[in-house]
Amino acid sequence: MVTSVIFNSVEVISDFEGFRSNPYQDVRGIWTVGFGFTEWNGYQVTKTYPKSVSLSDAQQHLKVLADMTAKQIQSLVKIPLNQNQLTALTSFVFNVGLSNFKGSTMLKLLNSGHIQQASAQFLLWDHAGTHVVQGLLCRRRKEQMIFDTPLEN
Repeated sequence: MVTSVIFNSVEVISDFEGFRSNPYQDVRGIWTVGFGFTEWNGYQVTKTYPKSVSLSDAQQHLKVLADMTAKQIQSLVKIPLNQNQLTALTSFVFNVGLSNFKGSTMLKLLNSGHIQQASAQFLLWDHAGTHVVQGLLCRRRKEQMIFDTPLEN
């Protein structure tokens, strides 16, 4: 019997984002903290705010954000998604932002039932500005692999 692998969006996101307790600038120069959060307690992250976040607080915050992101995706995608597809999309949308996903070809392809073509869209989101970022390319390949991983019935 083949065992299904079910991926967890919090684990996937935290693996890619990594944890930093102090504010830092991401590859685009945006101030972030924790697991890539641009806001903390309702305020924009800056060089000096917050001074520090704990791993446990960041993990809890990530769980809340991942759940919220998954619900937003489910409200936009008009076809049924399996858990791996939702996990991959949650990681993707957490990284690129909901507004970018709303206007994406990926969403249009999903909603028209073109699953394989939608999967191919992950690899087009590997840039920060005009430059390919190796870390983003690796992330997109992993998200695509998770999206394409079937679940046993």
